[in-house]
Amino acid sequence: MIKINYKTMKLLYSAMIKIIPGKSSIPILQGVLFSEFEDGFTVRATNLDESLSYTDGDCSGDSKTSFVIKRQDFKSLVDSMESSMSLEINAEKDKVKINYVVDGGMNISSTMSVESAEVFPEQIVNRLNFQPINISTFLDAYRKALPAVSKDQNSPFRA
Repeated sequence: MIKINYKTMKLLYSAMIKIIPGKSSIPILQGVLFSEFEDGFTVRATNLDESLSYTDGDCSGDSKTSFVIKRQDFKSLVDSMESSMSLEINAEKDKVKINYVVDGGMNISSTMSVESAEVFPEQIVNRLNFQPINISTFLDAYRKALPAVSKDQNSPFRA
């Protein structure tokens, strides 16, 4: 079960809504990926150019599930919350059970259809080893390679 308070949910929404495309030829990108693991959860959005990920340890149970909540449903979740509420999200097969927990102990439950996370793109940053580019090293290498460039007018690499 994923637990998110109002303040965190608002921050997630305001950051992630900027990179979730309103329309996309790849419909799965129009959603937010929620992934549970043993001692926490991750919320991630991407438009393939940018990715944003948030990880928290506030998770109970031992389920390891992932699901995608559509952009408009994510907005509805946030809009229906009040500052004194938190969310408890329980994943089931093709839906999630949402409990809005009010500080006074009252629960309001609902269910929401979700999409499978199987086709959600993996986070490319985790696979690549990014190193900052030292501009002086780059320019030195460029200057060394420049004499090797062809002076032939038909060559795509001309000096």
